[in-house]
Amino acid sequence: MTQNNRNGSKTVLIVDDDAAALEEMAETLRDFGLSVFEADRGSTALALAKEHQPRVVLMDFNLPGVNGLTIVHRMQEFLPNSSFIMISGMDAFCQQATTANTNTFAVLKKPVSMDSIARYISNRFQQSGDKVLDATKMMTG
Repeated sequence: MTQNNRNGSKTVLIVDDDAAALEEMAETLRDFGLSVFEADRGSTALALAKEHQPRVVLMDFNLPGVNGLTIVHRMQEFLPNSSFIMISGMDAFCQQATTANTNTFAVLKKPVSMDSIARYISNRFQQSGDKVLDATKMMTG
């Protein structure tokens, strides 16, 4: 597999221990042509991130046995050009991510709409000149 295939511009990793939320996000993003990988715990997320080099990572804060922000810090060591969207239902975690020294470009509080997630992902791809998503279609679809 070539580096270009591994570091495809259309790759997203979703990390959430809520199976229903994980499936909803994954299905929606796949419908728009993205390669989506799913993890329900930190160790799986790290392995998938190393293998697939996602452009965007959607990370829940409250994972089994670990804070999602800890996983983000580990991923930043080998994903320096990736962006992270942190998601949490807890105000304290949202505040922690907002003030953390990461390249996180969004912190979203649950419940979060797929419209919000689509907008942030689309903006990330457009900032890098990659027109892989049409945010209007995502938000109305």
